[in-house]
Parts: sequence; C-alpha cells; structure tokens
Amino acid sequence: MKKFFARIFNWDNSDIKDVLYKDEILCNRTVALSALLMAIGMLIIYILEKLNVIYYEEISFDILICIAIVLLIISVVLTIIFKGRKKWNKYVLISSIFIATYILYLFWGNLAALLLAFPVFLATKYLDKKFSIATSIIGLFSMIVSLILSPLVTEQIELGILSEAQIVALIFGGEFDYELYIFKLIRFVMVPTVLMYILILLMSFGLSRQNRALLYEQKLQVENSSRIESELELAKNIQQNMLPKGLVDNNNHGEYDIDAIMIPAREVGGDFYDFFMIDESHVFIVIADVSGKGVPAAIFMAKAKTLIRSMKNEHSLSDMFSIVNKQLVDGNDEGLFITAWVGIVSLETGNMKYVNAGHLPPLVRKSSGEVIELKQNTNFVLGGLENVEFINDEYKLEEGDTLVLYTDGVTESFSENKELFGINRLKATLSKCDEENKGVISKIKHSVEVFSNGVEQSDDITCVSLKLNKLITNIINREFIATTNSITDVLAFVDEVMDKFKIDKEFIPKIKIIVEEAYMNIACHAYKYKVGNAYISFRIENDRLKIMFVDQGAPFNPTTYIQPDLDKNADERKIGGLGIHMIKEMADEISYRYDGSNILTIVKKVK
Repeated sequence: MKKFFARIFNWDNSDIKDVLYKDEILCNRTVALSALLMAIGMLIIYILEKLNVIYYEEISFDILICIAIVLLIISVVLTIIFKGRKKWNKYVLISSIFIATYILYLFWGNLAALLLAFPVFLATKYLDKKFSIATSIIGLFSMIVSLILSPLVTEQIELGILSEAQIVALIFGGEFDYELYIFKLIRFVMVPTVLMYILILLMSFGLSRQNRALLYEQKLQVENSSRIESELELAKNIQQNMLPKGLVDNNNHGEYDIDAIMIPAREVGGDFYDFFMIDESHVFIVIADVSGKGVPAAIFMAKAKTLIRSMKNEHSLSDMFSIVNKQLVDGNDEGLFITAWVGIVSLETGNMKYVNAGHLPPLVRKSSGEVIELKQNTNFVLGGLENVEFINDEYKLEEGDTLVLYTDGVTESFSENKELFGINRLKATLSKCDEENKGVISKIKHSVEVFSNGVEQSDDITCVSLKLNKLITNIINREFIATTNSITDVLAFVDEVMDKFKIDKEFIPKIKIIVEEAYMNIACHAYKYKVGNAYISFRIENDRLKIMFVDQGAPFNPTTYIQPDLDKNADERKIGGLGIHMIKEMADEISYRYDGSNILTIVKKVK
C-alpha cells in the first residue's frame, strides 16, 4: 500500500526553482494523500453501515457520505492530473476536506468536534499566511455554529455532563431541566472544545510561522546558490574560452597537428594550457597545474597564464620562468604554487627547447609506436620560493613524433577499486594510437573514463599533444633589432633570400620596397620607450612568396589604416600612411592578426 501511494504521488519537481512554489506543490501532495485516506475511511463507514456492523441515528447520512466521498475523490484526481501545480488546487482540497469533516461531525456529534481542526491544520502547512487565517476564521465560525446546531440536528444528549438525578429523570420520564443542560453543555463541552480548537490553531500557526521563516531562508539560500552557480558557469565559460581550441593559422601547411583538452574537476579548474605560433616556424606550448581546486586556483591560473604569454618573446624560457615565479610569489598569501612545463618547437629543425618547473615529464610517441619519457632537469615549482633559477633542456623531435603533455589528473584518476591509472597505462594507451594525432587526446580521455567507470573525478584532467608531421624546408627567417640603423642589414638579408629562392629580378625592387616600408613602420612606431626585435621570414610556395613580420610592439593593424588622399598636395595631406599604401598597392595579399604579437603576412606573386 505504501509503495502504491508513493508511486501515485511521486512527481518530479526538479524543474521548479521557486522554493515557495515547490513547497506548495509538496503540500498539495500531502493534503491529497490525506483526502484519499479520508475518502477510504468514509467508504469503510458506509460499507459497515450497509452490513449492519454500525448503526446511524434516526437521520440517515448515506447521501451526505456519498457526496463527501465523491468530492474527496474529485479533489485527489484533479491533484494527480495536474500534479499539484495549479494555484487553485489547495482551495479544492481544503474545501472537500472541510465538507467531509463536517459530515463526520454530524455523524459522531461532539465526539468529532476536534476533527474540525484537521482541515485548518492542513491549511497552515501551506505557509500562506492569508490562506491560513481565512481558513481558521471559517473553521472557527463553522465549529461554533456546528456546536450549537449539532444537538438540535442529532438530538443527542451528552450524558457525561448530567447529574444522577437528571439521568434518572431522563430515563424514567421525570422532570428534565433542559436550560440547565444547555448551560452545562456550553460550559463543559462547547467552551472547552472551542478553547482546544483555538489552542490547536495557535500551535499550528506557531509551527507554520517557524517553517515559513525556515523556508524563506532556504529560498534565499537557493537564490544565492543559483546566482553562484550561474556565476561559476560564466567563469567556466570564460576559462574555457581562454584556452585555445586549435592553431587556426594559415602558416600551418600540414607540418604539425596539435590538440588539447581540459576537464575541470569542479566548475572551474586550476589546470591550464596554451599554444600558439611565435613566428612562422616556432610553436610555443605550455601546460601547468595549480595546487588546489576551484575559484582560487582558477584566478591564480589566469594570472600565471597572462604573465607567461606577455613575456613569451622577450626572454629565454629559463629567464621567463624566473620572472614569472617572482611575480607569482609576490602577494601569494594563500601559498598556492604551480607545476608547469613550457617548450618551443622549431618546425625547421625539430629541435625543442623546454623547461620543467616541477611538472610531470612529457612523453614522446615515436612513429614506430614506442613511447619514451623525456629526461629533464629537476626545477622547483612556480610561486613557491622567490629566488629560483631554472635550467633549460633540449630534445630533437623527428618527423612523425608526437609530443604528449599531461597533468596528474590523468595519471591519478581512480578506479572503483581505488587503483591509480598511472603512467604505465598512459604509455600503453599512447602505444596503441595510430599515426593520426587527432585521435591521441580522445583515446587518452576514453581510456581514463573506462578505467574510472563513473568514479568521481578527483582532479582536473588536462592533455596537450603535438605531432611533427614534416620539417619546413622552404623557409628562411632572421631576427633583427628593430631600429632604423639596421635597415641596411635587412635589405642585405632580402638580397640573400632572393638569391636562394632564385626570384626573377623584375620582382625584387617591389619586394624590397614592401620589406623596407613594413620594417621601417616597426622600427619607428612599434617600440616607443624600449628597443625590441623584429622577426622577418620568407617562404616560397609555387609562385607565391610569403613574407611575415612579427614584433611585440603596440598593437597596430595596417590593413585598417585609412588610405591617404593622393589627390591633395604633399603639404595638404595628413602625415603618415603612404608606406602602408605602397605595400597594399604592390602586394597581392595582406593580412594581420594579434595574439600578443603583431603578425603581418604579405603575399607577393613572383611568376
């Protein structure tokens, strides 16, 4: 029976966010269950009367009992159909229970007087103050009227309040003092019943007030929780958007493939990764794991990521980590620290320079399927101690090699038996991967999920993979100190490139003008208060010569620069813009992007 009722009234209210509304629905469920039990009880009374087990007084209440049962069943059915979600539901339920209670009172007389408090008690469960007060007033008025009319309707005599002489007179037809009886009825039955009724109401109101206060507090907590969840979801989206999804770079002509994933253990995580092209032939990669989890780790992560990216081109990797470490130590009152690995891969030679700050050693999957663990110097973590020196390492990637970086969320994933995933399982997963790099990250993720088999994630899971498909052979690049004094060396470098690429002489003057104007723009305007570097690379593909300029100066997009009005005299025109105009006129294609560095790419057809 219990399972039957539970199945009928087991409704899903997870979509309802308002705590007060959800409580009203739960109350409708409780009151409907009470109404159903009352209907069953009244049906039993009706059946017992038909079987002559019990006997009504002179007045037959068959019709009234049937009406009460029908009203109760209708209210229950409506509640089930609408799952208690209608605002009028409570009025229908309480009204039907009121009517049924009065009928029972008429059947049992004063013995059932306190039953009239039952619907009022149920009404106070709704925590609706106005509804409770209105129900109480109606109930109290109805009780007083019923107590007065009940003796007249049922013609029952309360023997308990009569003296022995009155009982004898009543039995043997003697003189019965009816006025005295009414006085005693009011004093010993009606007044105590009303007082008891009022006491029950006050107790119900007290509980209702206390529950209402608790519920309002719960509502505030839910609203705060919902707000926090919304803010955490926004923070999660912001954090995910901070992480690159892939190298969308026109300079990648199949030389490499790169993929990554970061799955936070909580709404926001402390792991992070980053990768981007420093120039046309060098890929920068970093992966890190902040101690701790949640919002503090995420904020510390964002600070570290910003610091690393801001100085990626200005220092060696070891010096960069030393500077980042000092800035992370400053103000680190929470004692957070970061294990990190950073590397730069040359797509021309396969040479990789890297620094490990207390992070797990990277793995390299060879084209043969062999998986090796990179040897490295042991360096201290970032953010732990202020004056720490970091040592560089080097490794030469070969064509077909895949570099795999990961955090301890991968190797320290737990199975149902509290067993760790471990480095050996990770190596085994990599050795089974095919030569296509795009499947490496997904297979690591799948292996961890199968191993964990639903066990709650204990730490952030982060992986990055880079496969070197082939080395770049048709590129020549050089870095210059971005000053006007070095323009001679730049033009000499152009002559060297033209000679190596065997460019027809008819194109060389325009190429030199393009390079000179672009370089002088960097030398004169990119670095205002400091001396910086300018990177220039040439790449030949069929009949297209691609020239790339990279600098870390102030952001400047020459493709959006307003073209000078050439119809005006030189003294009437606004100064500047002529060099950029010449580049646009002589080049076949020009594009710009900024990722912490100005990257200007110019294409000139040479056939």
